[in-house]
Amino acid sequence: MPATPTEPGWYPDPWGTDGERRFDGTAWGRETRPGPGAPAPPVADGVAAPAVPSALPPAAWYPDPAGSGGLRYWDGSAWTAHTAHTPATGRPSGSVGADAAALLASERSLGRVARVLLLAAGPALAAYIATTIVALHAVGPQWRDAMARPGGSIRIDPVDVPAYIDAVSNLASLVLLASGIVFILWLGRAGRVALAAGRTLRRGPWLGAWSFAIPIVHWWWPYRATRDLLGDRTGADARLVARWWTLWIVATTSQLVIGVVTLLGAPPVVTGAATVLVGIVAVAAAVLARAVIATVARDHAELLGVSPQA
Repeated sequence: MPATPTEPGWYPDPWGTDGERRFDGTAWGRETRPGPGAPAPPVADGVAAPAVPSALPPAAWYPDPAGSGGLRYWDGSAWTAHTAHTPATGRPSGSVGADAAALLASERSLGRVARVLLLAAGPALAAYIATTIVALHAVGPQWRDAMARPGGSIRIDPVDVPAYIDAVSNLASLVLLASGIVFILWLGRAGRVALAAGRTLRRGPWLGAWSFAIPIVHWWWPYRATRDLLGDRTGADARLVARWWTLWIVATTSQLVIGVVTLLGAPPVVTGAATVLVGIVAVAAAVLARAVIATVARDHAELLGVSPQA
C-alpha cells in the first residue's frame, strides 16, 4: 500500500479501485473519481457520467463511477460523498418529489430568517448577560446579609437599577426569544427534509428540535438532531456543528456561573471581565450557527439534486 500522503488532494485509491480517492489532510474520504486514462463511466438512461475531471460537466446526479449501480452527485468539479439509488431498486432517487421540494423551500425560508435574527442574537445574549450581572451586583449585598442571618426567611427589598438597564434587558430577551423560536422551527423543518431524502434521524424531527426546551436532554439532543441533518458526513461539516454546539454550551452555562459568583461577592472587575469573555463566545456561537444553517442548506440541495441557489 502506498504511503499515506500529508497534503489534501486526489491520490491513487489505496482501497484497490482503478481511480483516485480524496485525502482531506487527515484521513481518506469516500469521494472517488476516475483516474487519468480510465475508461468512461457507464451510461444510464442515455446520460453519461463525466469521463474525466477536466470535462467539468454541470453539477447533477450521474451513474456512480464506483459501480454501486446507483447515482452519485457531481458538484461541478469533483465527485461528492452523496449517493442515491435508482427507482429500479425501490429506494429514493436523485430527483425531487413535490413534497420534498416544498419542504426544502420552507427550510430555506426559515433558514434565511434565522440567519438574519442570529446577526442580533449573539450581541443580544451578551447584552442580556451584562445587564443581569449589573442587577445581581445591586441586589448582592442584601442577599449576602440575608444568608448570613441565622434562621428566618430571605427577604430582598427592591433595588434601584437604571431604567436603561431594564430596557436593554427586555429588548435582548425579545431578540433571543424570536431567534430561538425561528431556529427551532428551522431545525424541525430541516429534519423533515432529511427524512424525505432518506436519511435516518435518531428522533423525530420536531422532538429533536424542541428538545432545546426539555430539561436535562437539552444539553445533547439538539446537537444530535443537527448532526443527523448531515447524515454520516464527517470532516469539516461535522466539526463545524461540534464547534457551534461547544460555544453555545459555554455561553449558556457560563452566565449561570458568573451570576452565582456575583451574588457571592466577586469584585465587579472580575465579573465584568468574565462577562466580556462570555459575550465574545456568544457572538462566535451565533456566527457559527449561521454557518451551520448555510451548510445544511447546501447539503440538502445537493442531496435532492437542486441548485443551491434555486
